[in-house]
Amino acid sequence: MLSLLPKEKLNHYEVSLEVKSIEIGDYVKADEAIASIETGKAAVDIKSPINGRIVKFFAEVGATVLVGNDFAVIDEKASPAEAKEEKKSEPAAKPPKTEKKEPKVEAKPTTEPAKPKPKAAESPKIEIPPMKGSREVRRVPMSRLRDTAAKRLKEAQNTYAMLTTFNECDMSALTKLRKTMGPEFLDIHGVKLGFMSAFIKASVMSLQKFPAINAVIEGKDIVYHDYVDMSVAVSAPKGLVVPVLRNCESMSFAQIEKVIKELIVDNN
Repeated sequence: MLSLLPKEKLNHYEVSLEVKSIEIGDYVKADEAIASIETGKAAVDIKSPINGRIVKFFAEVGATVLVGNDFAVIDEKASPAEAKEEKKSEPAAKPPKTEKKEPKVEAKPTTEPAKPKPKAAESPKIEIPPMKGSREVRRVPMSRLRDTAAKRLKEAQNTYAMLTTFNECDMSALTKLRKTMGPEFLDIHGVKLGFMSAFIKASVMSLQKFPAINAVIEGKDIVYHDYVDMSVAVSAPKGLVVPVLRNCESMSFAQIEKVIKELIVDNN
C-alpha cells in the first residue's frame, strides 16, 4: 500500500488529486513522482517508496481525498519487463466490442433510404453571414490552489484600498509615424491616424500573449476568451461615455479609427 503524505506535512485534512502521471500497469522506481495533490496553499508530489508495478489506485483525478488514506497498491515483486508484457496484453480484450456494434449500423439504410435527399436540398438555402471575429470561450476548471487564491484576491479587493499605477512609455516612434504616414493614411482610409488605435492594438497583443488577464472567474471555472473587447472613453454632450469595441483582435488600425470616429459622431 502507498499512503498519502501525513497531516503534519500538508497541514490540511483534505486534498485534491490534480495530476496523475502514472497509469495502472506502469512500472515505477523508488522516489519517482506518480501523482500531484493540491491543498489551498501548496502543491505536493506523491512519490513511490519502492520499485514495482502499479496495480491499483484508490482515487481518481479531481477527487477529494483524506490525508493519510491509502493511495495505490504497488507490486514490488514485478519486474520492468513483466510490467511491459502485461500492459501490452491488456488491449487484446477490446476488439469484440466493435464487432458487436457493426450489425446495428448496417440495418439503418433499409429503413431510411430517402433521408439524404432532403439534406441536399436544404444545404443551398444556408447563407453564412460574414464573420467579424471569433466569440468563442474556453472553460477550464480551477485547481484547489487557484480557487483559494482567487477568493483571497477578491477579499483583498473588497477590504483594502486599490491603487492605479502609471508607467511612462516612449512614444517618439509613433509620433514620427503619424507625421510621416498621417497624410497618406487620411487619403486612403478617410480618417486620421490617432494614438488610440495604437494603444488598442498594443493592448490586444498583450492580452493575446497573456490570456489569463483576459479571463474571468465563474464559480469554480476560469473562462478564457478567444476574442478581445476594448472599452474606449468618448466625450459626449451629456458627459463621458465608454462604449465597447468588439473583436479588436480582428480589426486593423484604420478600422479602429473609423469605429471610434463613428462613436464620437453618434454620441454628439
